[in-house]
Amino acid sequence: NTKLFSFPSPFPKENKKIFFVNDVTTRYEEISKDSTIIKKLKEYIENICSAFQKNIIVFFPSFELMKKIDIQTNKNLYLEEQKMSQKELMKMIENFKSQKNSLLFSAAGGRIS
Repeated sequence: NTKLFSFPSPFPKENKKIFFVNDVTTRYEEISKDSTIIKKLKEYIENICSAFQKNIIVFFPSFELMKKIDIQTNKNLYLEEQKMSQKELMKMIENFKSQKNSLLFSAAGGRIS
């Protein structure tokens, strides 16, 4: 038997910003055909990081794509890893939340999302 739980976001509404661009895709088939997509994604993320001096979380559709984005930023970078223990994950989240200018990469559908 499966139970569905819903939890409120730990982030204040005014701190949530959602960005959408329509000139890139995260579809694997498209990325494998066009090497400029990763470069564009990287540039978008770097621009957002430069524009906001706050903590930022970026959700990727897969861990595989997340690992391909090698950005240059002055933020402290945290990466959710598939094989992290729950203890390691919670420690990473605590560290991320305790700082004021950090970046967290996670996979949509992962434990953080």
